[in-house]
Amino acid sequence: MAQKTNVFDTALRKLFDALADIVLLCRATHMQIENAASLANQALEEGRAESASSGRQASTSIEISTALSIPDLFKPSHHRLSYQPQSRHDEEMLKLIRELDNRLQAQCIGLAYEAFAAFLKEMSANLFFCMRKTWTPIAAKAFHKSKPKYAKAAAKNTPEYFSAYVKYLANYNSNELLKELRDMLPDIVSTGEKNWFGDLFEHYYLVSVIRHLTVHRGGEIGPQSFRKLGAWGKGVATDVTQQSALTGRATLLPTVTLTAHLIEGLTALAHVIYRAVSKKLGMKSHL
Repeated sequence: MAQKTNVFDTALRKLFDALADIVLLCRATHMQIENAASLANQALEEGRAESASSGRQASTSIEISTALSIPDLFKPSHHRLSYQPQSRHDEEMLKLIRELDNRLQAQCIGLAYEAFAAFLKEMSANLFFCMRKTWTPIAAKAFHKSKPKYAKAAAKNTPEYFSAYVKYLANYNSNELLKELRDMLPDIVSTGEKNWFGDLFEHYYLVSVIRHLTVHRGGEIGPQSFRKLGAWGKGVATDVTQQSALTGRATLLPTVTLTAHLIEGLTALAHVIYRAVSKKLGMKSHL
């Protein structure tokens, strides 16, 4: 008996293409910033050597002062005020340059999260629609209460219904959506939690926390920021928490190595879900 055409291949390839571009972005920006930091550090070393040999304080070449332009709406058109902030230099400037890399890595993790979330919603909506005759949505009652128009019998067997249901479940970092998928597809639990790479769900939860804190708090952490993470996630998050050179507050500042590792975890989780969905629907896996 011929297997069905796998309608999920395109979604998985689209995700992998997006994540490959994000990895390229995070590595390219890291290289550029690392080169800038190296040049800045070289200038500092030369300044220190000059100071040691001459016995006087030598200036360095990395001092940067930036004026802030403020449109003055109380004056004629195009008039601007110039605000001169306190300049940063030497070690302060070097710390800021390196922090720029970390903050861009956090942004890349956020981009990867959004790409994975889009894949997860598309896959889930298609899966639930394909399974509509033999499976009842676990959160259907709450969904219908929240969205009464979908409680009508005529709406329940349409792709639109399942897209709306998945969107409803995907609130709060897709946690409820993942719970429903784990209930429907036991294979993603057994393979996702126990494998040579590590617990893929723990990786995903860490990605979601970094994304949330980066978007909503500028990366700054609070007393409860890691409460939903397991031991591994808390340990990793703590390791990349540093005092920000920009704000002076404790901030998640992931490295390029961690970013690449977490994106690998997302590719692995997507692949596991793809294989489990394909098996459930009797479709051949091509990846």
